[in-house]
Amino acid sequence: MSADARAVLEERARLLAGPEPTSIAETGGRQLLVFERAGESYGLPLDQVIEALPPTPVTPLPGARAGLAGVAAHGANVIAVVELAGLRAAGPPAARAAAPLVVAAAGDMEIGFLADRMWA
Repeated sequence: MSADARAVLEERARLLAGPEPTSIAETGGRQLLVFERAGESYGLPLDQVIEALPPTPVTPLPGARAGLAGVAAHGANVIAVVELAGLRAAGPPAARAAAPLVVAAAGDMEIGFLADRMWA
């Protein structure tokens, strides 16, 4: 490998290895849990986050609209699971049998959001 190619690769690696975001970001005085899905970052108000779950099986629903990945068990309840990447024009990432979930309160309901990673 030439010295120029090595220099380009080293610079690219340095830029990609930038500081990792914190899991709780201060935004206008409100704390957020930050998570990533399909290369996009999202934040949920920390006071609405119920739990972060390890990879959890999601059962798809036939005929579901874009953005609804399916349902998953959360304790004794069954919750809707949202695929935020499915709402973008690029479409959802490849389906998986299980994925980490962020469970949040929405009024008197609980909703799960698929996440590739969360910061702790």
